[in-house]
Amino acid sequence: MLAGCGGGGTGSTSGTGSESSGSGNSSGDTTTPTETYDLGRALSRLYTHGYTRAGLSTTTAAGVRYTLDLQIDPYQTAEQNGSSYKVSAHYTTIRAADGTVLRLGQTSEVYQDSPSFRSLYRVSPTTVSYQALVESGLPSAAIPGSGLNPLMSSTDHLRTADNTAGEQISTSNTFWSLTRVSASTAWFCLTTVTTLSGQSQPSGSTAECLLLDRSADLQVIGARLNLPISDGDGNLTFE
Repeated sequence: MLAGCGGGGTGSTSGTGSESSGSGNSSGDTTTPTETYDLGRALSRLYTHGYTRAGLSTTTAAGVRYTLDLQIDPYQTAEQNGSSYKVSAHYTTIRAADGTVLRLGQTSEVYQDSPSFRSLYRVSPTTVSYQALVESGLPSAAIPGSGLNPLMSSTDHLRTADNTAGEQISTSNTFWSLTRVSASTAWFCLTTVTTLSGQSQPSGSTAECLLLDRSADLQVIGARLNLPISDGDGNLTFE
């Protein structure tokens, strides 16, 4: 969904809460059946209009502060083998407190949204990930509080010089969840668990979350990302 910076440890440290629209935890109010969200349409709307959020931040237990800038570009159209696709470029930049850039993330999400949203594959400067939706796909009437739900699996390959898929380096499984914040807002999260080729246990995970507003036509009003700062150092939550 977003420009994740790659795999990392599964441990996490909570962020500082710089996003004023909420922490993503359920408010405890009862969800009514009318509080439903069309999640495929939410992603299509996001990639149509784009989204920019600067200054998402986190602080480690040792008091070290990092910031993250997120940019999702409006889609461009492309054609291949007679089929039309949409491509949205995503970028993340993680900085230390002194402004030093520690990690850059860049991916392009290739998808179709007619008749319904379908992610096809994701390309980065070094990898290509081919994604296959599970039978259920993203629901058009999701109700907050339904837990983690399988969405897609993907095979991740090194990107060759001619921009094709080379050696497979990992497999990934992505799950969606929806957590109520208020009667008209909810956190929509995509959690991806990655397992390196030749290993039986997951090597890391990321979580990419959007705060959706039902009363504003599924507008994105907040973002939260759980990502690694560097390989092997565990994850931090930016919000």
